[in-house]
Amino acid sequence: MPHYLGEMNRMLVEKSRELGGVLHYGENIDKGSCLCGIARGLAGRVVNVGNCENLHAGLGLGMMLNGGRAVLYVKQLDFLLLALDQLVNTYNLIRAMPQAATGSFTIIAIVCDQGYQGPQSSLDVLAGMCSLGRLRGFSPASVEEARVIFAREIGQPGFRIIALSQRLFDSEAIRLEIVNQGRDATWFQLERGDQATVVCFNFSLPQGLELRQRLAVSGTEAAVFTVHPAGLRDCPEIVAHAVRGKRLFLLDDGKEAISGAHELAHRVLAIEPACRVTLMQRDPAAGYGVSSDRFDPFFDTSPRVGAMEWLHV
Repeated sequence: MPHYLGEMNRMLVEKSRELGGVLHYGENIDKGSCLCGIARGLAGRVVNVGNCENLHAGLGLGMMLNGGRAVLYVKQLDFLLLALDQLVNTYNLIRAMPQAATGSFTIIAIVCDQGYQGPQSSLDVLAGMCSLGRLRGFSPASVEEARVIFAREIGQPGFRIIALSQRLFDSEAIRLEIVNQGRDATWFQLERGDQATVVCFNFSLPQGLELRQRLAVSGTEAAVFTVHPAGLRDCPEIVAHAVRGKRLFLLDDGKEAISGAHELAHRVLAIEPACRVTLMQRDPAAGYGVSSDRFDPFFDTSPRVGAMEWLHV
């Protein structure tokens, strides 16, 4: 069966062939593992660069400013912490002169989200990084989400970061028809249901789909949504769905103390205080295990289990 890694790579290669003239660059992206396989087989101009993320980001923003198109591939989201000066301050300057920035810059970053893997392998939250500079960010967990996001974003004017989950690399690719989606692909509805609302943040879609199945056993039909960092403030349809059903489940496998899931819960409860909201987050203490099996006890009903905890808002 096709896996997440293979499907993401296949679509990126197809996109690179379609675009032509775009600069694809990164550290050893056409050598060795090619960033675990994500960058293998890219077409067009492929350039290996040295180890200096601040320079890498500056190069991409400079090309965008001058009408060029570039895609930077980063082995770990953590490494972009070294480029925050460019991503926050330089990009703010560019946004102050929008007519001048006619090009395109996209960063494709791998999120090392199995757990703590070393001193530079623990940042698993794209939304937190995007919030620092009000950046557009996307974290596709399913094939159809990625297809839409890649088509709309890569090579198009402006700047964005697209994160891919290393935890899902060897998992069977999730293929679900898109029922509905937000403006600019900021959120997606992947399953229908009127009695409950399941909203998945970061890369928690597999757990959200499992939760939907468990709810169905008890006779509750739940809709499933994914929300990307680019669109938290642009999802009134999700809020309305939760208000109607009065049962909201929020899943976030990132390590943020306060995430977009908290904000969405607040927005729903401000409209419908009677809505039952269950927020499920990753247990920070489990962030130091490397096995994805630590996510399996996710749906145990005890107050605190395995890699996740249940918080009733």
